Amino acid sequence: YVPSTSVRNLRAELTAAVSSVSILDAELLPRRQRPVRLVRPIQGPAVMYNRTNWTLVIRKEMLGANEKLDNQVVDLIFGQIVLDTFSPTCCRISRSERAQMKDQLRRYGITLQNLSQSLAVKKIVIDSAKEWPCYFTKLFRVVGLGPEVRHYTHVGLTHAGIKLIRQHGLELQTIHSYSYGELSDCYADEFSLYLTLDDVSVVFQTNRAPLMAQVIEAQMIALEKDAKYALAIEDYETHESTLLSFRQGAVIKLKHKDGLDDGWLFGMYEGKTGSFPADYVYPIIGQPTEATIEQSRRSAIKKRSSRSTLVGDQNKIARSASFKSRQTKEASRSALTKSKSPTAAKTAPAKKRTPTGGTVVVDDDEVSLAGGGGDDDAVTMTGRFSMMQFAREYFRHDKYEMQRRADGSIRGTLKLVGTLRATFGRGGAKRKESWSWSNLADLVKFSKSPIQASLLPLPSSLNKLALEAFIAIMRFMGDYMSKGKSEADSVYYILKAMRDHEDLRDEILCQLIKQTTSNKSTRADSSARGWRLLSICLAFSSCSDLFKPYLEKYLKAAARDSKREFHATAAICLQNLFRTFRYGGRKEPPSSLEIKAIALGRFTKRQMIYMPGDVSRVLKIKTSTEIGRA
Repeated sequence: YVPSTSVRNLRAELTAAVSSVSILDAELLPRRQRPVRLVRPIQGPAVMYNRTNWTLVIRKEMLGANEKLDNQVVDLIFGQIVLDTFSPTCCRISRSERAQMKDQLRRYGITLQNLSQSLAVKKIVIDSAKEWPCYFTKLFRVVGLGPEVRHYTHVGLTHAGIKLIRQHGLELQTIHSYSYGELSDCYADEFSLYLTLDDVSVVFQTNRAPLMAQVIEAQMIALEKDAKYALAIEDYETHESTLLSFRQGAVIKLKHKDGLDDGWLFGMYEGKTGSFPADYVYPIIGQPTEATIEQSRRSAIKKRSSRSTLVGDQNKIARSASFKSRQTKEASRSALTKSKSPTAAKTAPAKKRTPTGGTVVVDDDEVSLAGGGGDDDAVTMTGRFSMMQFAREYFRHDKYEMQRRADGSIRGTLKLVGTLRATFGRGGAKRKESWSWSNLADLVKFSKSPIQASLLPLPSSLNKLALEAFIAIMRFMGDYMSKGKSEADSVYYILKAMRDHEDLRDEILCQLIKQTTSNKSTRADSSARGWRLLSICLAFSSCSDLFKPYLEKYLKAAARDSKREFHATAAICLQNLFRTFRYGGRKEPPSSLEIKAIALGRFTKRQMIYMPGDVSRVLKIKTSTEIGRA
């Protein structure tokens, strides 16, 4: 007996609940020409359950790609397989599969009442069930569009790939199976899933299309992490014996190695092994067949284009913000100048004229390079005091190969392997030497791998330190494996080398200029970190009088051009250089917190000073701030 008040309340709840329910199958998308009819509300009395014991059964529907199963999960999956094998209602197992599994369970003495088996036996049973095409499969009811997929009723997603399934009575029959490596493209809208399988495009309609696309993407990401092979999407050439060189399109066999940093892989190609940046390759899902290699290549192109679009948008935002910031500063500076008295103008900071006509404020917090126009790139131009001129007159022009000991450490001795100068002449005529400008330009431009000899002619003892300093620079910029060393360790090594060996100062500054010029690193922040490291070095150590005009011109050219991405950091470097020449540079190395802040682009610290009489003052402290002016 149900009270009339309860019936009325239940009727109202059911009316609200079913008012938006379609009579069509919830897993099938209705055809657009078929109208949707709503279920009419119940008019008569209703009966509800009371104090009923429900049994909730949880099953392992799908395995993840390369999923690791612990002992407890193995016990649960083993019990599920035994229960489904002896149950005639499980449509995921065919008759022949059920019969074979029963024979296997009988050999081990396994029944519904006897599930106590060793872990090895349970794993054997699970491995056998993995071979069933529909058992560990997440099934989605679909409607295929097109004659080639019209007869499919389900799409199954497994840990190994995608299955196209047709239902016959209570059994599911797998018609086609595709590995994830054969999937060229996958995307979904609200009601449609678009797949490109083995260069054939198919469309399935289902109201669970977004979920299917998410499952496929998750499985492919897991497979990429555990890939055994990778496709080279860019050339990576190096003479470093611990690194692996390869050409674009090469298939590299990946190997496990302990101690690798994030963003680095270890592999073998053409019989050689070594480490290499992960950004130069894209994983191949499965074995390296023609189809999987092509799928990897397409995925790499798609990822690169999306990354380029994102970086372009970020650069536009950054340039817009920088322009607005400059406008605000100029407006406030103009207002401040108008409000000053004539006597205040006499006490303005002294300004130093630059060789190109700009101005540099030496005793203020900013560097001003107003006027002077925009010069050509100080690196590629061949005029006076350009880096090209310095490289021609003072750099090494022969090619060397770095020598290492058996444990991989740098020896410092050099092995001559060639020259950058081209020779001309015929017969017995005296040959003339001329410069190969393209190779000379490479000396002052970014290098993806460690240099094989110091840029400047140095003795073997200093050459070893120069090579290690270059590797420390690459570590700080993220272009070389850290091998357990922090960014502060790299900075301390560089600063110590510059302090202890005066001949290394110009060398390290040239190395930093090289790595910040035409930077083609796959690391988005590589060039920015290089400029920030240069600002730290110039706050501690100056350069030689010989190199000073070249360094000044390089920094001024970069700081003057507001279109350059790091012109503000170049102005800070120029300010630090002038302060170091004037005051001798900092005496104490920066703390790890200061290094971390500068590496993130924070050059100024606001320090609150509390004085007697409840008086406080905020000081802006930079790397090269003098105590007398603070």
